[in-house]
Amino acid sequence: MAKDVRFDGLPYEPDSASELLAATHLFTVEITGLAATLWLRGADGLEHRLLTISARLLDLLKGHLDVEPLAAFELTVGQQRESEFIETDYHGLWSHAEPVIGLKYLVIAAGDSTDPAFLMQEESCHRLADETYSEDVQLALKGEKRFQAAQRKRSAGSAYRSASAALLSFGVDQRQVARDLFARYLWSHISAAVLDVSKLRDQLLELVAAADAALDLRTSLIADLYEAVLMRDDDADLLRAVLRKLFSVLQQPQAGPFVGRLVDLQLYNLVFHHPAAPGSAADVLPDAGERAAVLAQLEGMPSERAQQLRAWIAEG
Repeated sequence: MAKDVRFDGLPYEPDSASELLAATHLFTVEITGLAATLWLRGADGLEHRLLTISARLLDLLKGHLDVEPLAAFELTVGQQRESEFIETDYHGLWSHAEPVIGLKYLVIAAGDSTDPAFLMQEESCHRLADETYSEDVQLALKGEKRFQAAQRKRSAGSAYRSASAALLSFGVDQRQVARDLFARYLWSHISAAVLDVSKLRDQLLELVAAADAALDLRTSLIADLYEAVLMRDDDADLLRAVLRKLFSVLQQPQAGPFVGRLVDLQLYNLVFHHPAAPGSAADVLPDAGERAAVLAQLEGMPSERAQQLRAWIAEG
């Protein structure tokens, strides 16, 4: 019997928190020309103009389009602003985009059209990401292939767990280059298994604590893990495992760019506002030396929440 090697790319999951799964289309374009009308103030008090964009399709990564790669196409979008010098509100995707000739975008869109010009309109385009994010899409495509293959090899009862393990291992291998788009794709696929299988949970915790992992990957996974732990309001074991790992992350020099959020949002809320919050710091960090190291890290942080955490740890 011939081996089943089917692979249909990234699935479409409209309710997914992952942009890559919720999109019907992922493609890259290069801006090749721009023409704009004059800014004119409208009845709503805002200034408006039309921007005509000439573009070239570079690569199609998900979905189907009616133009071939390297083909040219054109679109016209509306822009609005308060004035040339004032910006206090969000006025839509294209109003805040700053396209220039030569700029390349990864277009993340959802719509029933095969026209790239339509899919880049405000109603369909979810995000215009830097074209370098196409590397995350390529990683997701490779990961999806492993995920689907692992599912086919197992019985229905263990297929998802096996597929999640395969995808998580792939994510660990790609930790130095994967960024937040891949992180949200990864989490969307594996979160249920990670939360219920201690071996996978521990592997994910090692990933978020890996000092050599890309910053965007770590911060995205930590944010998703934090939200999931808040929802598991009766899972004290999960809470303590996550807290232990996040306190270890706090001590890393590589955590500098996100240490403020880690302390003032994630650690603070998990320690003081989770229904299964630990009674003492020793319940989370039984080693006195480790508690001393966390205290030293928190000492120089001026925020009130950092000092509340420090007082909690000092009590032992």
